[in-house]
Amino acid sequence: MSKTSVNIGQSIDSIKTQLSTYGTQIQEYLKNVNATVENYKFSIEKKDNGLVIDIEFRATVQGMES
Repeated sequence: MSKTSVNIGQSIDSIKTQLSTYGTQIQEYLKNVNATVENYKFSIEKKDNGLVIDIEFRATVQGMES
């Protein structure tokens, strides 16, 4: 395995960990504001000399009654 492959592999693992953490934090926040999370996903793909990161997060926040 080349040095570049190891670095990209480590980067992918780091990005996955960070996105998972951010996703959990966002979901916890949305629960606190009575939101409905409709969809959440992320993917990381190695392409050529870089990475493609695809993130989808969809939630509905209900209005608060006065």
